[in-house]
Amino acid sequence: MNENLSLGRIAGIHVGLNWSLLVIGALIAGSLATGIFPAAVPGQTSGTYWTADWANPYLPFQKIPPSALIANSILVYNGSVDISQVSALTHESAAVQFAHANLFDRALSEADSATAIAPNRALAHAVRSSILRSCRRSCGSCSEW
Repeated sequence: MNENLSLGRIAGIHVGLNWSLLVIGALIAGSLATGIFPAAVPGQTSGTYWTADWANPYLPFQKIPPSALIANSILVYNGSVDISQVSALTHESAAVQFAHANLFDRALSEADSATAIAPNRALAHAVRSSILRSCRRSCGSCSEW
């Protein structure tokens, strides 16, 4: 895919943006503003849904540090790391963040996803075990008990 806006080179890999990113953002924004937001919070004006919506299409990318995105992309592109390992790492990180916020059911769900994606990854199992121990100490009632 050709880029319309070149961002330069990082570690020898050309980085650029394509116009299709705007189309994807518009499609996500449209589905949020016309379907998801009105169902979740009924009774607002359409302008309110669209205003709230334009802040959200790229929210997942705003929460990940650019250095992590670029580093993971380079490792996968070079074949140094399997994509399942990067996906598991993402779920492990989310699990730890949920556990720190005392959202143990969500943390356990993310940890389960990490172990399902990369069943041979020791860190995924360690994160899951740690969350199970935290559940027992903090709330005593995770969904797995």
